[in-house]
Amino acid sequence: MKDFYKLDKFLFEDQKYRNLKLNSKISYCILKNMLDENINVQVDEEGNKYLENTRSYLMQKLNITKNTITSIYKELIRVNLIEEKWIEVGKSNIVYIKNWESKEQEKNHNICEKKEEIEKIITVKEISSLDVILANEFINKIEFKTFDFEYKKIEKVILWNQYTSNEKDFIRIALKFITRKKERKNLDNIIKHINNDTIQEALLKLKQSERKGNILENFINIIDKIV
Repeated sequence: MKDFYKLDKFLFEDQKYRNLKLNSKISYCILKNMLDENINVQVDEEGNKYLENTRSYLMQKLNITKNTITSIYKELIRVNLIEEKWIEVGKSNIVYIKNWESKEQEKNHNICEKKEEIEKIITVKEISSLDVILANEFINKIEFKTFDFEYKKIEKVILWNQYTSNEKDFIRIALKFITRKKERKNLDNIIKHINNDTIQEALLKLKQSERKGNILENFINIIDKIV
């Protein structure tokens, strides 16, 4: 076990990261240290390592508040240093760390980042990890009437292999919102009309629309109009 945290030079020298708050830079380095020391590390189906319970870990290590850690994660996601993935309502998100495996990655960091910026321009209309996180934060603030059986009915008719990982997470959050927030008398009728075609149409309209306000609410309003 090392008795110090390594601070990556690119966080302080690369133009893209120089304006990151110090707490965000330190948090990223601590997250990388968690991987190095195998703290809360798991492996997904594709063999990629990810971290569990990172928010509570950082809050304890840095003695910071929940709001502060949320601000830190938004910064790290925005500059593509981490990817936070929603699992399901009530469970902590998991985190994938970018650029931690070798020093060679650090040497090529600027080149990789420029390539990623080009890709972002092309895929600006896609559902991002940040969209999923903000949707999850929104749904966790609301008290729900629980109709999980109804949610499972809809989930079975969705052809999930047609969607990206972020789209799957975003759609699941939306469906959980619809089945838990709608009044019971209207829910049966809504379930009858929500299917894979409905979701595909709503997702396409969301990507083509202007990103104003909460996009989860926008997506749900689009579904309401379709059904």
